[in-house]
Amino acid sequence: MDLEAIKRVVFRQVCFIQELSGRRFPPTYDETIVPISQLEEFDSVNGAEAATRITEMTGCDLQVNPFVDGNRPLTIREVAVAIYKKLNKGK
Repeated sequence: MDLEAIKRVVFRQVCFIQELSGRRFPPTYDETIVPISQLEEFDSVNGAEAATRITEMTGCDLQVNPFVDGNRPLTIREVAVAIYKKLNKGK
């Protein structure tokens, strides 16, 4: 799976969680969005929910919340890059 496809998966899953929760989500694709700090009520629980769906769609086993690095919230792009690197490790 290439990086662009992963970015789209991450974005779609974030939007899916927001929609499922009855909250606003970005109307158009934007890889610079930081879900945990910029989207209405998106929190670590939502990050874990999205991670489960992203794992299913990418085959990348996300055992931690991919939307943060330590205490720093990540952009959609940063999340996707981390997944891409994990999927391609050792190739």
